[in-house]
This record gives sequence, structure tokens and C-alpha cells, in this order.
Amino acid sequence: MHCPPVRNQAHAGCSANSPNRHPRRVRHDPRRVLRSFAWRRGRLGREFKDVLRDDPRRFLRSKSYAVAPQATETLVTVVEYYNVGLKHFFITADPAEIANLDGGAFGGAWKRTGQTFGAWAIAGRPADSAPVCRFFGTDQYRANGTRIGPNSHFYTGDPAECAYVKTAWPSVAADGNSYPAWTYESDAFALKLPAGGACPAGTEALYRAYNDGAGGDPNHRYVADRAPGGNADWTFEGMVMCRRSRRRRCPSR
Repeated sequence: MHCPPVRNQAHAGCSANSPNRHPRRVRHDPRRVLRSFAWRRGRLGREFKDVLRDDPRRFLRSKSYAVAPQATETLVTVVEYYNVGLKHFFITADPAEIANLDGGAFGGAWKRTGQTFGAWAIAGRPADSAPVCRFFGTDQYRANGTRIGPNSHFYTGDPAECAYVKTAWPSVAADGNSYPAWTYESDAFALKLPAGGACPAGTEALYRAYNDGAGGDPNHRYVADRAPGGNADWTFEGMVMCRRSRRRRCPSR
């Protein structure tokens, strides 16, 4: 895991919809979600009026409207994108985020590479799998105008590495507070971890490569191929996780 210094990025050049910015996870307002649901159904009853007035988050935690734990595994597909301007790769299994990028968000700068791999949803994941932590470079600025975190994402299924990255490489921002270089966003999906240099049955290796900082813009790529992209400037970091094996169909007779 590497974190070289990042180049100075002005606020104006890194706006929310800039093509030179990594996607950020959208957080929805529960009040808007519940209000929209109730209006579509035409049943804005007493419970919904109460929740809109009081505490929607508490309501969702206490009522059966929340999604129940799933008894069976849910399979997901992780999609890889590439931004030619940034020369960065990005992966996501979030259907809304995939639809957003495929629909031309960020000026259409993020394009599918054609690589996908299988994983599991966090809800109902296999007992022997590990949640993959998703990080984004901390979007805070030092007094000299430099960005604390890189404009990039990092993923790890290693619990120790995840815990370490949550607090590593701290720096003081212009507001006087100290922030780690990477901000934890969520558990993105689940994969299995290798043991003794091998993947568990039913899984295949997922490798990680690093662009060595590339002029102050660090980026990692996660691939099924041992030689990602064939780019000599990238450092191969080896097998880091195990993806779900693709099911092979028997040939028809």
C-alpha cells in the first residue's frame, strides 16, 4: 500500500462534476426517499407523517420497512472504468453508480474497459468471505492549498489493512483538524481472501497493480490478469483477493 504526495489541485479544477474527478458515493436523504415512496403509492398515512416530522432514521431502524437480512447469497458484478484524462481506473458494483457512469456522468469521462469480475453483495455474503473496504482520497485541503488525499479510490479486503488505512498518513487541514489521507466510504462488496498463496475453491485470483504515484496521482488497478494493461510504469503487487469464479456452461449435445 503506497501513498506518495499528491500534486496541488485547486478547488475549481476538482468540482463535483469535473471529468477529472473520481466518482463519489451518493448519500440519500431519508426524508426525501420516504416522501417520494409515500406519494407514489398514494398512502401518506399517519406513520409516514410522523416519520417525516420526527426522526426518519430512527423509524427505518425500528420498523420492518428496513431490508431484512438475506438467507441466500446475492451475486454481484464489479465493473471497471477508465478515465483517459486522469489515466485512472475505477471499479464499482453499485447499480446506481454504474448507471450514472454509463449515462455520461462527469462529462462522460469514465468509460468501461470491458473487464468485469464476480463478487458477493454485503448482505447475505458467504461466512468465509470478507467485506471489501472502499476508500476515497480525503477531500480536504491544507493551508498551502494542497489536497490531503489523492483524487483516487483504494480497495482492500484485508481487515488489518482496512483498519490501518482508516487512520494512516494523517495531515492537518486549513481548518486546523487532522485527517487521514484516505476516507472510508463503505464496504463495497465481498470477496474471499487467499491463504497460503492460493484461493479457496470456487474462486480465482484478483491481482493489484500500482501506478507508482504517476506524477502525484496514485491509482490502483484490480484485475484478473497478471499483466494488467501491459504498462511498464505500473508495479505488480500480486494476488490480494479472490473473486467469484465464472460459471462454465456445459456444451450442448
